[in-house]
Amino acid sequence: MDFNTILFVLVPLIFLYFRDVESVDGLAGAALRLAGGIAAMVAAALAGRYLLRRRVRRYLKAAEEYSHPASRPKLAAISGMFSMLLCLIFVAEIELLQIKGSFEVLLFPSDWFVVSDLLLMAPYLAALVYLKAETSRLSLVLRGDDAGLGRHLLLTVRTLGVAVLPQFLYLNVFRLVVTDVPVLSDWFHEHPVGTFLLAGTLLLLLFMASPYLIRLLFARVPLQEHPAASVLLPAIEELSRQTGVKFGRMYVWLTGERRIPNAAVSGLLGRQVTIFVTDFLLQSLRPAEVIAVIAHEVGHVKFKHLLFNLLLAVMTGVFVLWAYVLVAPHMETQEEIAFWVVGLQLLYVVGIFGAFARRFERQADMYAAHAVSNPHTLSAALLGLARAGGLSVSRASVTHPSIRSRVHSLARTYRKHGGDLRNAVRNAGLGNLAWAAVMTAALAVTIYVFEGLSD
Repeated sequence: MDFNTILFVLVPLIFLYFRDVESVDGLAGAALRLAGGIAAMVAAALAGRYLLRRRVRRYLKAAEEYSHPASRPKLAAISGMFSMLLCLIFVAEIELLQIKGSFEVLLFPSDWFVVSDLLLMAPYLAALVYLKAETSRLSLVLRGDDAGLGRHLLLTVRTLGVAVLPQFLYLNVFRLVVTDVPVLSDWFHEHPVGTFLLAGTLLLLLFMASPYLIRLLFARVPLQEHPAASVLLPAIEELSRQTGVKFGRMYVWLTGERRIPNAAVSGLLGRQVTIFVTDFLLQSLRPAEVIAVIAHEVGHVKFKHLLFNLLLAVMTGVFVLWAYVLVAPHMETQEEIAFWVVGLQLLYVVGIFGAFARRFERQADMYAAHAVSNPHTLSAALLGLARAGGLSVSRASVTHPSIRSRVHSLARTYRKHGGDLRNAVRNAGLGNLAWAAVMTAALAVTIYVFEGLSD
C-alpha cells in the first residue's frame, strides 16, 4: 500500500475524530444525505475505473497495431488522482452534508465512536479498495496476465487493514482515554505530561506489534524453506556476523502473479527484528544483489531508524501543539480546528517526516555499500528493482528519493571518502544522535511549558 493511500484514509479519519455530531432534521433528511454521499463516492470510483480501463484498452490496441507501442499508461497516477477525489468527497460530506449526525440518527450512536467511525467510513473504504484493486488487476493486464478481480480485492483489503487499522485504533483509544472517560479526561486535561506519555506508550505498542502485522500483507514462508536458502543463508550469516545484527526472523513474501520486487524490515528490539523479501525480488536479482538489499535493511537497524521513527511520531504532537497555540486565537469552530490539525499534520508528514525518511534511505544505502564493500552491487540492485517493478528511476515519493538520485548520492559519498565508508557511517550515526537529542529536548520543553500552564 503506497504512502499516499494511507494519507487518503487517515485524513478523513482525523476529520471524524474532531467533528462533533450535528443535529439533523428528520429521518428523511438523514437518509438523503447518506444516500447522496454514497452515490457520489460510487460515481467517482466508477469514473476512475472507466478511465483506467480506457487507457489500458488504448495501449493494448496500439501494441497490436504497431511494433513499438506507446509507453505504458501511468495507472498509478490516475488511481491516485481519483483516490484523492474520493477523499475530498468524503471530507466534504463530513463538513457540509453532516453525515456523522445522519449516521447517528439512522444507524448507530456516535457514543460508540470506535465502531461508528469505522462503519461510517465503510462506503468510502469500499470505493477506495475497489479502485485500488482494479488498478492492480489492470497493471497485470498490461503484463499479459489477467487475474480475477476477486483475488486483488482480498489482497487490497488485507493490505489496507494492516496499514490503517492500527492507526484507527490508536486514534480512537487515545480519544477514549483522554476525552471520554470522565475521571481520566479531567486528569489528562490538567497534566499534559500524561497525555504525551499515553501517546508515546500507545505508539510504542503499535511499533512493537508491527512485525506481526506486516506478516499478514502476503502469504509467506521462512527464508530457510525457500529454494534460494541454500545460496543466500551462508552469505546472510556472514553479513550478520560482520554487522552484529541478529535477525529474529526472515520471511519470503509470496506475491504470486503480482510480481512485487520489495523488501522491508520491522521490529524495535533485538530478536524482534524481522526482515521480509518478496519472491519476485529473489527472482529478479543476482544473489550478491539480494544480499546488498538485505544489507540496506540491516542499515536501518544499525542506524536505529525504527526507533527514530517512533520519536518522529511522538514529535507530531509537539509540532501540532505549538503550531496550534500560534493559530488558536484565530479559530472559533470545530471545523476550523479540524482543518488546521489536518493541515499541520500533513505539513509535518510531508515536510519533516518525509525529509528524515529520505535521509534514512540514503544512510541505509551507504551502510549497505559499506557492509558489502562494493557500492556498485547495491546500485545494480536498485536499478534491477526499478526494472523489475516497471518503475521510473527518476520517480521519487514522500519517503523515498528516486533511484537515480540514490545511485548518484552513493557514488558521490564513495568518491568523497576514497572508497572507505567507515567514517561516513560513523558521522551519519552521530548526526542522528544529535537530531534525537534536539527532538528529545524539544519534547521535554513542551511538556515542561504546558505542564506549568495547566497548574
